Amino acid sequence: MERIAELAAKTGGFGTFLVLQLDIAEPAAALRGLEIFAERVVPRLTGAAEARRASLDWAARNSERFVGTLRRATQEAIARKGEVR
Repeated sequence: MERIAELAAKTGGFGTFLVLQLDIAEPAAALRGLEIFAERVVPRLTGAAEARRASLDWAARNSERFVGTLRRATQEAIARKGEVR
């Protein structure tokens, strides 16, 4: 991914990226390689993954808020065990 980004920066970007596929791998493995490229590389190149990445970063930075709340709620539920509401 980084190498492709470097090439795009050096050339001013490109609208099409061609993938050369030689018949040296098992067809299923070759297909999986293309799927991985489509799932992981293309979204990063197009910026489509930025919102997801920002969301994951926010969640990681704020995880203690959620984990802490979950922990407190669990402890309260354990303490109330046997109570009927």
